[in-house]
Amino acid sequence: MRQSGNESIPAHSAGRYREFSPTAELRPHFLCAWNHEGIGELAAPVAVFPDGCVDILWSEGKLTIAGPDTAPHIVDGSLANIVGIRFAPGAASKWLGIPMSELVNQRVDVSELWGARAEALAERLVAAKTIGDATARLQAALSDIAPSIASPDRAMVAAFDTLKRSKDIVAIAELATMLNVSERTLRRQFLHNFGYGPKTLERILRFQKFLKLGRRDPGSGIGALAFDANYADQAHLSREAKSLSGLSPSALLQHLAA
Repeated sequence: MRQSGNESIPAHSAGRYREFSPTAELRPHFLCAWNHEGIGELAAPVAVFPDGCVDILWSEGKLTIAGPDTAPHIVDGSLANIVGIRFAPGAASKWLGIPMSELVNQRVDVSELWGARAEALAERLVAAKTIGDATARLQAALSDIAPSIASPDRAMVAAFDTLKRSKDIVAIAELATMLNVSERTLRRQFLHNFGYGPKTLERILRFQKFLKLGRRDPGSGIGALAFDANYADQAHLSREAKSLSGLSPSALLQHLAA
């Protein structure tokens, strides 16, 4: 990841992004399939923001795992056509066979984790004639694998949903009590399933809530959005936005309104 002197462009503003419901076989394991059609060379680098998730990506003939990010992932020049599928909370470690803490802020070739299985999957995708065809082929190939993969840990799914839905900051002790585990065990489980601890995931999900609210009503005032997204105040939002996106809240809202 390289930081640039030019202000980056959020990935959603750098092409056409579409999401699709997973096939029935994949719903216990994946949130969505998606594709992104790029718009060619850009004047500034593209920023992919942390979202608390892990994805499998197919782009330019390569299969890649996009690990859980804690900072914007910067792509220089242009964002190519991409086909992706996003793991459900707690599912990625079951499929990939390693703790997500080993993939934080990383982009890893799938062959490093799956070997021959990755090569067979790539062969199916190479034959795709359109981005839509590649999306369907990726889902079909993973549907063949899904019966052999354990479902996500229910406790981790509940923990993710609690952090995502809560209207207040969640104390780690309260989360541990809810799941009937010690705080140390909770942190270990979070590192394995999400790549980082509860407070980092909470920060990222809060920022994603701000983006969702801003996308819904980009004309809202920053102070009101900060309140609705559970930030302590506007200054808190500004610090977090800069850390997680590299942009100010006002710059983000301008992109969301475009």
